[in-house]
Amino acid sequence: MREAVLEELGLMPLWRLRPISETVPDAILQSSESLTPADVELTVVDVLRADGAHGWVLLEKALTGDAAVLFSNMLDAMGLRKTGLRQINYARLNESVTASGVQWLWVVGEKAARHMSESGVPLSLFVSVHPDELVIKPLAKAEVWAGWCSWLRG
Repeated sequence: MREAVLEELGLMPLWRLRPISETVPDAILQSSESLTPADVELTVVDVLRADGAHGWVLLEKALTGDAAVLFSNMLDAMGLRKTGLRQINYARLNESVTASGVQWLWVVGEKAARHMSESGVPLSLFVSVHPDELVIKPLAKAEVWAGWCSWLRG
């Protein structure tokens, strides 16, 4: 309860109140600043929009639990049909995008968005926060939905 109140007030990020073993079990902790693009693995979800345009959803980290359910619901609500899932290395992103014939990208997460802005991929991009954040901050769902609708009209 205390965590929820502090988080809602913006006084304390939720991750600071939890033990490291609870938030990152069996993982080696690395600062995102120490990672080079060659070290970054992105999860790619192949999707088709309702208009038939082939796209990719690029995720900086795996989806688990409530975030996975929320993401699945988001795909349904946005009229996206999942057609595949794979991992790619950021260093090969431009090459992979060109070879795949993908027409648009949805970049999910802060690190993925930062790496994409540096990549120079010449595609239409929709950028949003990771579903993990949306589970914690439900009001942000409306912002993602409004952004998606605006991007589609754009």
